[in-house]
Amino acid sequence: MEDDELKERLYQINDLNDPISLEIICFNDSNWIVRLVATHKINDEKSLVKIAMNDSNPTVRKLALGRIGDDELLSEIIMSNTFSDIKLRAIEKVKNQDILKNLALNSASWKIRRRATMKITDDGALTHIALNDPSKHVRRAAANNLNLDDEKSLIELFLNDSSNQVRNVALRRINDEELLLEMYNLNLDEKVRRIAIQNPNFPLDELVKIISTHDPSSAIWKSALFNPRLPADVLARHLVDAEYFYWIRFLINRINDYDLLVEAIENIKFRWQSCEVIQAIRNDAFLERMINENSDRDTRKCLVLNPNLSSEILEDIVLNDSHDSLRCLALKNPNIPDAILKHFLKEGDDEFRDYAFCNPKVSVNDLLDIYPADSWYCRSHLFDPDVSTEAFVELICANLDIIEKRFG
Repeated sequence: MEDDELKERLYQINDLNDPISLEIICFNDSNWIVRLVATHKINDEKSLVKIAMNDSNPTVRKLALGRIGDDELLSEIIMSNTFSDIKLRAIEKVKNQDILKNLALNSASWKIRRRATMKITDDGALTHIALNDPSKHVRRAAANNLNLDDEKSLIELFLNDSSNQVRNVALRRINDEELLLEMYNLNLDEKVRRIAIQNPNFPLDELVKIISTHDPSSAIWKSALFNPRLPADVLARHLVDAEYFYWIRFLINRINDYDLLVEAIENIKFRWQSCEVIQAIRNDAFLERMINENSDRDTRKCLVLNPNLSSEILEDIVLNDSHDSLRCLALKNPNIPDAILKHFLKEGDDEFRDYAFCNPKVSVNDLLDIYPADSWYCRSHLFDPDVSTEAFVELICANLDIIEKRFG
C-alpha cells in the first residue's frame, strides 16, 4: 500500500464509527498501522481482549491492552496462552485482590506468580507463598511483601530458606534487636552483616558506634547510612565524609533540620554536588526559605528545578525574576501552573518556548497547536494515553516512515 493510499485509509477509519466495521478491520486487515488506528477507536473491551491476545504486532497488542480496565477480562488474558509480555503487563493493571491471590497461588508460571505476589495484601497467602513456593524469586517477593507483624514467619524464612536472596529479604524486615545484633557480630558473611545494620530495628547505640569507628569508604559504613533510625545530627556530622554524589544526596534527604541542612550543603566539597543535592530536597519549608533567602544565582537555578517547589513560588519567578535563565528553568518544573505554561507555549519567544516544551505536563494536543505533526516534539507523544484518535491519525500520517521502521 502506497503512503498516500495508506493515509487516505487512515483518515477514513478516523471518520468510521460503526463498531462492527472497526472490528472487521482489526481482525482482518493485513496492514498493522491500519489495525492500530482501528484499535484506537474500539471501546468494546471484549474485542480489545481478542486483539491484545492475538494480533501479530506488539504495538497493536500493547495499545489494545492499555484500553482494557475490567479485571475479569484482564484475568482472561493472563490465564490464556497468549504472549508472555502481554500477560505480565496485564497483571500490572489488575486491582482485584481475589484474582491476584489466585494467580499468586496457582499459576504455573513463576513470573506470573511473582508479579501477582508483589501486589497481594493477604498475609496468610503471603506467608504460605514465602514458606512453600518452589521458586526462590516468588518466595523473595512474598517475604518482601509480608506484614512486619508476622515475625515468626520472617525468622523461619531467615533461618531455614534454601535461597540466600530470600533469607536476606527476611533479615531486612525482622524486628528482633538481639537477633539482628547477633547476626552482625557473629556472622562471617559481610553481606549478611550489612543487611542486619540496615534494618531499622538494629540497636541505635550500636549503629552510632559502627559509623564512628569504621572507615567512610568501607561497605559497612555505607550500609549503616541506610538505616532510617539514624538521627539528623549524626547524618549531618558524617555528610562531608561521603565520597560520592549518591551518598550525599541520600544523606541530604534524611536531614530534617533546616540549619543542619544548610550547613551541610555549605560544607560539601564540590559546588556541583551541592547544587544537585538541592534539587532533591523534599521539605517545602526548607525550599521556600532557601529560595527567599539565597541570592546566589547557581543555587537558585538548582532550586527552581526541584519538583517539590510550590507553584506560587514558581509563578512568581517566571513572571518577575530579573534573570531570564532562571525564568526559563522554572518553566521545566512540573509544578508550574498550567495557565503560565500554556501562555509561554503559545506566546513565548523561542528560548522560553523550548524550555516550556520540556515540561512533562505538556500534552500532544498542546504541541499540535504550535508545531507540525512531523516534528520531534509531537512525534514523541504518539502513544500518550490521552491522545485523541484524530490526533493519533494525524501523527501517524505525518510520521509514516519513522513509525514503520521503529514499530513495524
